[in-house]
Amino acid sequence: KKEIDEKLLPKTIKLLAVLKNKSKMYEEIVENIRKKIEKYNKRKYEAYQLLIEILEDYKKLNELSEIRKNKGLSEDETYIYSVTKSTIEEMVKEIKIDEDKIYEVTKAIYNEISPILNKRESNEFCKELKSKIRLSVIRSIGKLGIPTEKYREVANRIIEKVTDYYIDIYKECRD
Repeated sequence: KKEIDEKLLPKTIKLLAVLKNKSKMYEEIVENIRKKIEKYNKRKYEAYQLLIEILEDYKKLNELSEIRKNKGLSEDETYIYSVTKSTIEEMVKEIKIDEDKIYEVTKAIYNEISPILNKRESNEFCKELKSKIRLSVIRSIGKLGIPTEKYREVANRIIEKVTDYYIDIYKECRD
């Protein structure tokens, strides 16, 4: 417990600050770690439990970095990949996640969205971006074998997260 308080937490907090400022892609994981540290500080977590859970989050960060490097994904693509994978893991436990299919879906979604990103001067930019995100997600995730009864819910969650990601980047798209 003393080592966690004196060594691990300060280093983790510094790393979280760097990651949060570095990339929107890591924001969700960073926020989860921050919340766990808060609970630990309020004595709602035992030291061992905190350590185990933070290690799991570090594995996710490392996995994202590896996927980005190995697949040659941009930051935007890595975020879409991460959201798609985590949404399916959370909401559709009965199917096995095929990493290659998630990669294909990620590329398909991004390839439909990316031309819009270069038309930022257009009066319809935000409307077109949101529409393209919606259409590309709905069209693309069909390849993942999501059961019909969960398809809409999964699609809506991915659409919401990807839209929020771009709205955070393009402030003029905030309603």
